Amino acid sequence: MSKSLGYQHVVPLFEDEISIRRKVKITVTDIGPKTNEMSSGVANFFELLKACHKIDAHTSLMNDYKVGALKYSELKENVANSLVELSKEFISRKAELTNNEKEIKEQVFTMSKRARVLAKETIKEVREMVGHLKRND
Repeated sequence: MSKSLGYQHVVPLFEDEISIRRKVKITVTDIGPKTNEMSSGVANFFELLKACHKIDAHTSLMNDYKVGALKYSELKENVANSLVELSKEFISRKAELTNNEKEIKEQVFTMSKRARVLAKETIKEVREMVGHLKRND
């Protein structure tokens, strides 16, 4: 999966399940005759498993790969399930935040005020350290 290859090779954060599964299913894994090097498609899938914190699946499938018993269909299924699970978490969290829009805006406003106070103090300290004249801010 690679963004440089176009939209069919990208899984956005809020992608729907059917689309994720289709994209994973059509991803090229085998590059032809056996070599000593893992194909980029297979390596990418293993990285995705790690990124989704599916360490047990990663370890098990990597062991299968090392002994030559890896089934690409099983790897793809694990990757698809992991990405779907992650995407559903993002979609759920986005819905929560969207439903609490007023509260979120109030929090941002409050935190912005606090950040301005802290930044003003930091600027004052920096000016004093570098020897600039004090300002009456």
